[in-house]
Order: sequence, then C-alpha cells, then structure tokens
Amino acid sequence: MHSWKDLFENTTIPKYVLDKFLIKDDIDPQRFVNNFEYYASVSTKGKTTPSCYHRLDLPQGYPYWFAAAYPEVVRYFANLSEDRLIRLFNELGYSEEDLIDYNNPKLVNKEGDFRAELLLQFKEYYKELYPDKKLECQK
Repeated sequence: MHSWKDLFENTTIPKYVLDKFLIKDDIDPQRFVNNFEYYASVSTKGKTTPSCYHRLDLPQGYPYWFAAAYPEVVRYFANLSEDRLIRLFNELGYSEEDLIDYNNPKLVNKEGDFRAELLLQFKEYYKELYPDKKLECQK
C-alpha cells in the first residue's frame, strides 16, 4: 500500500498538488498510482478507475496527476459543449478572448497543461455541482 509521503519523496509533482488536491480531497493513493502509472505508460498491471480515459484519448491540457486523481472531472469537462464551456469559463472569471489563445498564460503553464489554479476551480466546480457524490478516487 502506498502512502502520500512515500510517493512524493521521489517525484516531480509539486507539493501544492499534495496539499491542495490529493490530501484535501482524501484521494486514495493506490487508485491514484494505478491511474497515474497507466497514463505515464509505466505499468498496466493496476486496475484503473472507471472514468479513466484510455491514455491515447486523454484530452489535452490535463496533467497526468490531475487526470489520475480526478478522472470523472476530466470526463465531465471534456464532454461539455463548446457553448457551455464558454459560459463556464465566463462564470470562472475568464473572457472569450482568454479562450482564443490556447497558449494563454492565464490558462496554461509552460508545459501546455492547464494551470493548477484553473484545475482547482474545475474540481471545486464539479464538487459543488455534485455535492453528495463521492469522487471516484476518494477513500
């Protein structure tokens, strides 16, 4: 069984991910590892969670750590219509002009992934939308 302390000793995943995402939401380390290793093509031995995308179909912009911990959140946002997604970004404080440039530093980091602040907004929005639903990777 994995612990968060053991997992984060030898990783490049930032500590704020551990604090603001994984521990805060009580994400199960083993479920996370199974999904993460699958996305990183390290292993296919572990059983992925039901909403986990096939590694070749993972929508752009989602870092592996986020997709591994919150697969249903990724699936929810990936399946929104363009109009609904624009309205949602407006609700979150972004303009349509912000969305035109995929490399907009307000939205993505230098690796091309959504910024952690935006991912935090995504997961919190999802949790507010489904307050009685347990996250797929929660303990």
